[in-house]
Amino acid sequence: FVDFVKASSDQSPNPDPELRRTFCGLALRSMQHIDALLSQLGAVHRATLSQARLLIALNVTAKQLGEALRVPLKNRKLLAIEETEYDDEPEDLSELRQQAWRAFGAYSLDDVKPTLSEIAGCATEPFTYEAPRAPQGQPFKALSSAYRHDMAFARRFIEDFRRARAADPSVEGEIKLDEEFCCYLI
Repeated sequence: FVDFVKASSDQSPNPDPELRRTFCGLALRSMQHIDALLSQLGAVHRATLSQARLLIALNVTAKQLGEALRVPLKNRKLLAIEETEYDDEPEDLSELRQQAWRAFGAYSLDDVKPTLSEIAGCATEPFTYEAPRAPQGQPFKALSSAYRHDMAFARRFIEDFRRARAADPSVEGEIKLDEEFCCYLI
């Protein structure tokens, strides 16, 4: 899966166009499949899910978001969209996010992780860094100097959320920290 995502997204310097279409198609078909399953539930069950704010989260890349918004779905408000870090942002990402907040039950930014320079910028004393070691002594994955969903990107997401919330106080969103970064926090 990791190799497929890399070859079909902007994680590759030259993403394969056919794989990119396949990746997008898989994401959209997943949305339709989950929507069909939700439609099989009775109205009372769907209302209970909605009232309890139990949403089913689906990942899409920033470049897949426009297509995801065009998929005909009956249960959009029971779906939460998570914007993954696999693709560069399209020029109209801010507007697509506004549409997503209006269309779906929630919209989140997935896998946010600060870069080394962002962490160093917050240091109150000279900053030195060495990748930590796992319990068996092997180096843990080092923090990177560049990352698509860095803190600057997260701040833009927050500004988009504030704009959406000002227009509609019921919109929901969250920022999800990258699992590897969470290991640093632990």
